[in-house]
Amino acid sequence: MPYFLEDSTGELTGSEFVDLYNRMHLSLKCTLRDAHHIAYVIYDSLSCRTSPGRGGLLVPLASLDFGANNALGTIKIGDGEHVNMNEHLAKTSTLGSSKTRKFVASDGQEYKWTWQGDGDAQWTCLNSNGYHVASYSLKPAGEPKYSGSSGCMLTVEESYPHIVGGELFSSSGPRVILMLCHTAVTLFRHCLAMARAGSEYKSWEIAVVISQQSTLARELAEILRVPHVALDTLYWLPSWGASTSDAFRAKIRTALNQDPRGWVVDGMYTMHLGDFVAAEATDVIWLDPPLVQYLPRLCLRTLLRLFGLAPPCSPGCDESVRDVFSRNGIVWWCVSQHWRVRKVQTERMRADGVHVGGKRRRIGGWGGELVVWKQSVRQAIRV
Repeated sequence: MPYFLEDSTGELTGSEFVDLYNRMHLSLKCTLRDAHHIAYVIYDSLSCRTSPGRGGLLVPLASLDFGANNALGTIKIGDGEHVNMNEHLAKTSTLGSSKTRKFVASDGQEYKWTWQGDGDAQWTCLNSNGYHVASYSLKPAGEPKYSGSSGCMLTVEESYPHIVGGELFSSSGPRVILMLCHTAVTLFRHCLAMARAGSEYKSWEIAVVISQQSTLARELAEILRVPHVALDTLYWLPSWGASTSDAFRAKIRTALNQDPRGWVVDGMYTMHLGDFVAAEATDVIWLDPPLVQYLPRLCLRTLLRLFGLAPPCSPGCDESVRDVFSRNGIVWWCVSQHWRVRKVQTERMRADGVHVGGKRRRIGGWGGELVVWKQSVRQAIRV
């Protein structure tokens, strides 16, 4: 039989989650709330496990600590170590919707929470095989108030038919999963409450590398409200002087550290940097339009720069007719390197693409795929 835990208050300030059959009683307490810190703890009031080192006080099943401005902090599960919230309950895709997040339980399986926002089940948790594990439902609109209950309910399945043996059937197994579900719901509720209150909830760090597309990089940085870092500007010195490797890396490090929320980097410079930037990124976007589409645009931009009608790629690096049409020019480089770059990026996609759980995403075609992806990013930051 599933666990049916009534949420007594429905508030983050504190609540009791009591199973209808008295098999579980979880207590949510807000232990600290000020301008710099918000902390919650979750107890199992039935087991009443105490610690001599804590003066006989109850030992929390979980502790959640948020930072200043409601920034995500850390979660501590039982006697485990503190882990970052964005690692414990991560987006299924970094630039995907915040309505869907995942965590890995002590049984080694991945579980996925989805916020539906309508219907009875506001949050639903499924395991990796698609079986229903838990749900958190709000009191239906229009129903009268209940005595001693908010009308909200956390439901957790007691067992899973696809598992034979293992810890989920042990005496502690269901409690572990139930506690993790409760922790996830608490984290969701806090984040959504802050968003609805107009808080600048920007705690899921975004660090994006875009391959050779300044326009998209600037637009994405504006959407995500993080700095745009153009590697061309950092690498080239006036009169086309090149930065040394150490100086280049130092300037990049300073640029990446300017905002703790993240950054969008325009460019790769793999020959100079290797994976220096890409290794720190949460997402690597490979914009791969047809050559016949982007080459005319590149030529137009180069001509505009040549006649001083568009800013150079870096201050003091003006285009010249000789450079534009030489083998060192950007036009010849794009024509001669297009297929080599595509081959290299394709290999990287096979090993680290989003389709295999990696962070690299290819956006090709004539523009329709890019429009859809940007719309999904805008939608993701609204929730």
